[in-house]
Parts: sequence; structure tokens; C-alpha cells
Amino acid sequence: MQLEPIKQTSYLTALNAHLYRRIMRIVYLESTHYNYHLDLEKIMEKLENDEFEGAIDEPAVKNALDALVDWGNLTAIQDAKQVNTIAEFKARKFRYSISDIALEVERMVMKIENLTVKSNSASLGYLKRLYQEFKKILTLSDASEMQLLEWWEYVGNDFATLNLVYSDYLRDFSGAKSQKLMQSLEFLQHKEYFVRMLKDFVTQLQIYAIEFEKILISLDPNYVTSLLERIVTAQKKNPSSLGALEYTDEKYLRDGVFGRYSELQRWFVKLPGSPSEVEQIMDRTNVIIRQIIQNAGLIIDFHEGIISKKDDYRHYLKLFGRISDLGEAHKLAAHLFGVHDIRHYQTNAPRLSESSAISTFAEAPQVFEVKPMTRKYRIKQEKITLVDRSLEKQLQIQAHQAMIASQIKIANTYIKAKRIDFKDIVDEISPATRLLLLSWVASANGTIDKVGTSEFGRRFKLMKMDETITLRCSDGDLQMPRFILEFED
Repeated sequence: MQLEPIKQTSYLTALNAHLYRRIMRIVYLESTHYNYHLDLEKIMEKLENDEFEGAIDEPAVKNALDALVDWGNLTAIQDAKQVNTIAEFKARKFRYSISDIALEVERMVMKIENLTVKSNSASLGYLKRLYQEFKKILTLSDASEMQLLEWWEYVGNDFATLNLVYSDYLRDFSGAKSQKLMQSLEFLQHKEYFVRMLKDFVTQLQIYAIEFEKILISLDPNYVTSLLERIVTAQKKNPSSLGALEYTDEKYLRDGVFGRYSELQRWFVKLPGSPSEVEQIMDRTNVIIRQIIQNAGLIIDFHEGIISKKDDYRHYLKLFGRISDLGEAHKLAAHLFGVHDIRHYQTNAPRLSESSAISTFAEAPQVFEVKPMTRKYRIKQEKITLVDRSLEKQLQIQAHQAMIASQIKIANTYIKAKRIDFKDIVDEISPATRLLLLSWVASANGTIDKVGTSEFGRRFKLMKMDETITLRCSDGDLQMPRFILEFED
């Protein structure tokens, strides 16, 4: 769907927006008093009585009216009844009325203007009324279409208002300005009121959320689907207004009805892997309460700290006033406020004890060489004598060869007819032997064709049988699948 620009909002940001907005506000307010058609003289009179800032220029107002007509905000109808001469007919006097789209735009503008001075409280009157209305869903099986539409409108309006109240409530306590106010000294006077209000909010929300959840869970899905389909059919047959005629498409109506019910479920019923909206609101409210109490405590501590230190500061000033030597003043300052310039050193040297109760002064003194950090200074390299380690290498080679020979001997012990069947191993084996055999199983099991190679170069194929055996070892018995290793020539 391609979205076209809305020309009816152009007057809000145009160059002469102050004049356009005053004209639109006059036409809008007059339409609320059933004065749908205004001529130029009437608009000029209203502008003068409205204490409009700046000079009222009739040509400028006329040009503004023409621009508003071009944008679709006003509809101009030529007034032919008062025409007495051809010159008057050519002058083209018009009567202006506000268009439907401009009417909605001006309502939106007035609502936006009032948002800064009007804020919804955390009252849950809408939630109580919504619950009392929604529980009637259990008795609507035989209701008429008009009764269904009336019930659905009440539920939708109260649910929309509840969303608005909830969002405004969070906005009031979560904004940057609110955070700054909660950290001010003036906030302490109203702390108890806000905490009590928020706790009442959470309590009522918990009560009604449980009742809503009981109803929503107990409803038969087939009954709900049938009821919502009847509402869609009723809305299609009975549009709420002339403007609703454009939105009687069945898919559009069904998406709106089923979407609103799904949103209602998401509010009060916890879905798999996702908490309900009520749970999230209560979590955020608890965080706000903690912030209020924490901020209040910090403000009180800070305020009391300032008051309690005033007497100390007066005494310090008297002490400094009695000193005439600058050196003595430095000593007193270091005693009262701490050393001005401190260097901290940290080492990894072993301590006599790990106990934190032992003072640093009880530790033995340690000496560390501090080397200069300059480019000219270089650490002297100590000469290292090369050591002949050929004997050690030869011993390691011999030990490795002995280990391979021992493994070959062990393997030959259990290889019978070019195969090792773990089921046939009945003697108790050592951990080293078990490790060798299981390493062969692991190496072959990690390949696609289940073929491995032993340390002495023999290839073998791994076969796993559908049987469980017990391998007896000197350090305990091992329950494992039955494996067979078949060696090649």
C-alpha cells in the first residue's frame, strides 16, 4: 500500500503558520456552535476580537484562505445571493467551511496542546468498569446485533482509555524531568502520597488482573470465535457513522476485532515465553517505588549531612585562624582532610598471613628496585650458558619407545583372530589398559567410515553391537556398549 502525503497538515508548519492556525481555530470553534459557513468579513471580525498579534491585513487573510482551500482544509462556496452588480459577481465572495479531514487534524492539534497541562492519574476506574462490562461476555450467546455492537464499543473504549492511562502513568514517573524532580528536596513533602498511590495502583491491578485471567482462560475458543465473527458481521451491516462506510471491508473489520481481543488477552493472560502486560506494569511500578524510597533516603542523608557538618566546619575555621605558620596549616589540613598528594603502591609479594585483621604495619618491610623509565637506560642482559640436553632427549625417546612396546604387548594380549571383542575380556584390566582400548574406540568413532589406526600403525574397523556389557577394571566396573575392533593384515 502506497502512503500519500497529507496536505491538510501543511498549515501547521508553513511560513505563515501563526495566521493559518488562528483561522483554522476560528473556523473549527464556530463549527462546534453549528456555524458551518463563514465569510471573509466574519473571519476578519473574529481575528480582531481574538486579540491576534500583529496587524490584520485583509489581503493577507484572503491569501491565507486561498492557501487553506488549496490544501483541502477549507471548502469555499461562492456566495451568489448578495450579488447586486456584475462587478460584485466578479469579486467572487466566498463562504468557507472546514473539511472533514481538517476537522480531525484540528482536534488532534488541540489534544496535543493540552498534553503538557493535562495528565491522566493512576486511577483504575476504567479497569473496574472494563471488568464489569467484559464479564457480560458469558451471557451474550443470545444477544442481538445491536447489543453486541454496544457491548463491544464499551469494552473497546474502556480498554483504549486504560492503555492511555497506563502509558501516561509510566511517562510521568519515567521521564528525565520526573527523575530530576524525584531527586529534589521538594519531593520529600509528597513522597508518602506518591508511594501510597503507586501501591494502591498495584493492589487494584492485581485484583482485577486475576479476575480477568479467570474469565479469559475459562472461555471456550469456539464460543469466542463465533462471538467475534458475529461482531464483524454486525459492524459490516451497521457502520457507526458516515465516515465508517469507507472501512466496511470484511478483512479490515475482522483484523480489528480479533486484534483487539488478542491484545486484551495479552494484557491479562501470561503466554508461553512472554509475561503478561499486567506483570510488566507491576514490575515497573515496583522499580519506581524503590527509586522513590532510595532517592528520598539519599536526599535525607545528604541534607542531614550538610547540617551536621556545619558546626565542624566552624570549629575548623577557628583552628586555622589561630595558626600563623603556613607549614603548621598544611599539617592541620592533612590531619583534618587527609594528605593532599598520595602515591599508592601495589605488589604481589607473599604475605605472612591471609587474614584481613592483620595491619599493614605488622607486615615485614619489603624492598623493591625501582628502575628508571627512560630511553637511555637499558637493563643489563645476563649471559646464559648453553647446556647440553642431548642425554635428556635420549632418555625421553627411550621412554616413548618403551611405552609403544608396552602398548603393542597389551594389544597382542587381547587381539584374537585379528579382532578384539570387548565382551571376551573377562580378566580385570588396569586403568592404563582401559584408557588405551577406549582411545582406539574414540579415534575410530570420530570418523565417517568408523576406521582407526593404532599407535603402532595397524588399521582397524569399529563395530558397535546392540548389547551392553560390563568391563571389569581394577578401579571399578564400567558399563558400556559392546564394541568389536577388527584389525587388517
